[in-house]
Amino acid sequence: MSTEVNVSELERQIAAKGDEIRNLKANGITDKSELAPHVEELLKLKAQLPATEVSPKEPPLKESKSAESKKGLREKKKEESDMTESELKQARLDKVKAMREAGVEPYEYSYNPNRTAGQLQLEYENRLEPGEEDEDSDVCVAGRVMAKRVFGKLAFFTLQDESGKIQLHLEKNRLGDSFKVRI
Repeated sequence: MSTEVNVSELERQIAAKGDEIRNLKANGITDKSELAPHVEELLKLKAQLPATEVSPKEPPLKESKSAESKKGLREKKKEESDMTESELKQARLDKVKAMREAGVEPYEYSYNPNRTAGQLQLEYENRLEPGEEDEDSDVCVAGRVMAKRVFGKLAFFTLQDESGKIQLHLEKNRLGDSFKVRI
């Protein structure tokens, strides 16, 4: 019983420290050197939590080509939300391992985009017809993937950065084996 009390007290302290860090960021403190002592303290608190054993996950079933029903989607979302933090962490580690085994480094060391989403929108506005592409262009963009839609051998990603949103169109025929790894 005392272990449960200690764990719940530790979790309370972790939550409080996390709230403190979020408040600092919300108040404009984004300098890593100023946040580092708080993050270090949070990590020390998390390290005191007892290790939990993670049961091995069953491999996911292949989805059928027909669209899932709304009920199926709700059940799927519920299952993901029911996963414990350690199960989510293990699932993410498994994905990293799979990417590395496929020869893809999941955490690139550096990436230098040469355009923003806003610049691309301005550059290509009224320049290309729908479905037409500029094969001579060499573009590197960076941002957060806001939406991902995969349709067999095609995938569409909505990428957002500080300047706007763009849609990426990926084809398996052009990407080859890296299509499955990156999707």
